[in-house]
Amino acid sequence: MITVKKPSECSATELQDFAALVLAGGEVEPVGLDERIKKAEALVFLTQDGCLKGIAAVKNPEQDHKNGVLEKAQASLQANEFSFELGWVFVFPSSRGIGLSHKLVQAALTATGGRAIFATSRSDNTPMHKVLNAHGFSRHGRAYASDRGNHNLVLFVSNAAKQDAPGMR
Repeated sequence: MITVKKPSECSATELQDFAALVLAGGEVEPVGLDERIKKAEALVFLTQDGCLKGIAAVKNPEQDHKNGVLEKAQASLQANEFSFELGWVFVFPSSRGIGLSHKLVQAALTATGGRAIFATSRSDNTPMHKVLNAHGFSRHGRAYASDRGNHNLVLFVSNAAKQDAPGMR
């Protein structure tokens, strides 16, 4: 079952569970995470048999964050072209390989109301790249060094955003 909620609609336990799964992914700076979660546009919870199996979010990224991602990726797009960032997509390892990420991403995209969105993913996360491609994203710019570890990140943008970008019409 997929549930999409605004953070203000979530119980304290739901917010704690969401944060725990974000941290389990190991890709996020924990300082300030609770506040970033509360600022999200939508939180997506996927449960099976009453157990939380995965999460995703439609984030409201700060302008500085959008600018930084686009600059590091050497993207030809402008930060103001994006309303949202798809992020914090996490499925428990024991539940992977059965399409749950697709369900999470689809629910998150529905919550955007069709507005432009971007995402980042580790350059070695081929399964997530396939999910993003399947849901209308494509790689944009160049891979860049992550601030959180010895790996690179790749920028993905929704195809709708690329089509609406200046010079791409």
